[in-house]
Amino acid sequence: MRKADRHDILFLQFFAVTSLVLWHAAPHQFENLPQWFDFYVAKFYIGVPLFFFVAGYLWIAGEKKYLNEKTTIILKKKIKRILFPYLFLGTIVFLPKAILNSYTYNPVKPSILGFLSSFLYPATNSVRFLWFLPCLFVLFIIALLFLRHGMNKQTLTLSYGIAILLFLITECFPVKFEQDPLCVITALNNLHFFILGMLAYRYSHYLAMRRVSIWILIVFHLVLFSRLFFPVQGIVLDLLNWAFYTLFIIVIYGLSTKAGKKLMRLSLAYDVGLYSYPIFIFSWFVLVGLRVVLYDRFELSQIMMNGAILLSFIAGLLLPLLLAKYLDQKLPRALRPLVGL
Repeated sequence: MRKADRHDILFLQFFAVTSLVLWHAAPHQFENLPQWFDFYVAKFYIGVPLFFFVAGYLWIAGEKKYLNEKTTIILKKKIKRILFPYLFLGTIVFLPKAILNSYTYNPVKPSILGFLSSFLYPATNSVRFLWFLPCLFVLFIIALLFLRHGMNKQTLTLSYGIAILLFLITECFPVKFEQDPLCVITALNNLHFFILGMLAYRYSHYLAMRRVSIWILIVFHLVLFSRLFFPVQGIVLDLLNWAFYTLFIIVIYGLSTKAGKKLMRLSLAYDVGLYSYPIFIFSWFVLVGLRVVLYDRFELSQIMMNGAILLSFIAGLLLPLLLAKYLDQKLPRALRPLVGL
């Protein structure tokens, strides 16, 4: 059985996975989605950036362990933890999806070349939202090569500045998501979230100061209102989005240090945070199944659409959670990495 006593991290993981499951709770291609859902998707979705932040935070939290281990050992652990589920799930889903191509939103190429390219280009994978895993692996490679021995405040601040520059470059010269090998460009575009997690760990005592928290909240709300009410485009929009997501994550992090322990006393919230990784992996199967049953077969009214989203959200969290807890008890240890355990 798993155990964890970092309630702040569990809170962040709980917030991230619930945000992600809600985002996937309905097909975005539909035109009659509720306004609140469209608003959430366009303005308040924070799942993936928060996962990157947590990954960076945990990386630096394990600083002593990583400094004392060989690079090859760390690399093997990350391959086992991140790439094994990506390869395993992408493989078992590929053939059924190729057979049912005409019923899917993102069809795959039913060939050996299509199978291999689905792993090289994660946005074309049979389980599309698993693109996050190779992207995260690339971030860990960057951390392992360039940040492992430079995790003091000064070096991290400089690295964050470089990451922001990489973000601007990748925004100005975008590569199509489906043509991004192993999501390397996407990783460079999101590196600043990963390093932000490391900075939050280093400056946690400053962020906990009341005066600093108040200023962060004030600036966050100014950026929030600007993003909601002032239409902008191009690089200005990119910068506004960067400011919004960065401040939003810091606000959530501040909540985690204050409210995390109280919320994580609830057994359900604790379990969702603890099993957030396998929930993220298994939720695809539940949400796709419900998408076929609910959205593709019926013409839903607004009331029914709201009910379908709520049902998909609850099932997308609870069924993967129950499966993850069961497998955590029953699955042999050697097989657990295949499903994110």
